[in-house]
Amino acid sequence: TPFECRAVRSQPRTAAASPALPRASRSTTLANDTPHSSDPFSRGNPSGAPLTVRGRFRFFRAPMAQESDEDRRFGILGRRRPQQAPIARDAAVLRRDLAYVHSDAIAASVMVGTGETYIAAFALALGLGDIVAGIVASGPILAGAVLQLVSPYAVRRLGSHRRWVVLSAGVQAASFAPLVVAALAGRLSALGLLAIATLYWAAGMAAGPAWNTWVGTIVPRSLRARFFARRSRVGQAALLAGLLGGGAILHAFESTQDKLLGFAILFSLAGLARGISAWLLSRQSEPAPLIERVTGRLDLAPPRSTPGNRRLLAYLLAVQTGVHVAAPFFTPYMLGEGALGLSYVGYMTLIAASFVSKILALPWLG
Repeated sequence: TPFECRAVRSQPRTAAASPALPRASRSTTLANDTPHSSDPFSRGNPSGAPLTVRGRFRFFRAPMAQESDEDRRFGILGRRRPQQAPIARDAAVLRRDLAYVHSDAIAASVMVGTGETYIAAFALALGLGDIVAGIVASGPILAGAVLQLVSPYAVRRLGSHRRWVVLSAGVQAASFAPLVVAALAGRLSALGLLAIATLYWAAGMAAGPAWNTWVGTIVPRSLRARFFARRSRVGQAALLAGLLGGGAILHAFESTQDKLLGFAILFSLAGLARGISAWLLSRQSEPAPLIERVTGRLDLAPPRSTPGNRRLLAYLLAVQTGVHVAAPFFTPYMLGEGALGLSYVGYMTLIAASFVSKILALPWLG
């Protein structure tokens, strides 16, 4: 049994203050010795265990329940106990989670490059017309933005951010199944395509807010800037690879009678990539209990409080308005027979140029 020993400097005592010990017993157990803040020995014996006085030394039995964190982490000889190493275990979990978050970006980007980018082109290949292709590129996004408002309620209902994100990712992966069937069948109504695209965008946008909150509890604050910068670069590269691969597949089937077979292959790859992404999301840890962020009144500084704010806001508003008005009709203008009539290779090259510009500009922008 471990013991602790404290040496006491001999000090003169008076008979009134402290009676001398009997000579007949050089070792006496003080069973009723109560620790006190003025007693120098009480600080080493907070549990009040029996003390033994031997000459100028006092011994007491150290309570085993007061084992420190360092004692639990290391043995008597300083050997690490793997089964009781919370720091090493937490570090291993963190490394695993970061690897899964990183891999999820690659899988989700492949889905965007092979699936989402070519939905409007698929509408044109079905012969639904330029207007339907433009609506497919804009209307479902608006509907998805409205439907994602159910996310807070769903997270509270399920009691987990991870469950809701994985469920949304699974639904988004499943939304490619009817597109594959339509590509193989060679027909799909405009209303059906709009419904499928709305389901796709609603599932993707619904997962966004919950994923942002969840991943904020996984990645430490000191690593976030560097980690997410690297994750964005890898994601852009994976998206570019998916985009180039998708364009090559469509070009291979462009001159054949089964033009839609290329879209079936692309949507199959996109659904598979999103399914892998959902599995990677399910493997990540989540803190318990559920973390809820309580936000108060949104406090925004007036535009005039900082010089240049009004000009910056006006510029951003003008740019975003112009982009979103023209973006839905970009694909019909590039691929439509009455417009430029580009091939899938040319269409892929134009879109890939924008992603290459992003990849090259991100390091310069910090």
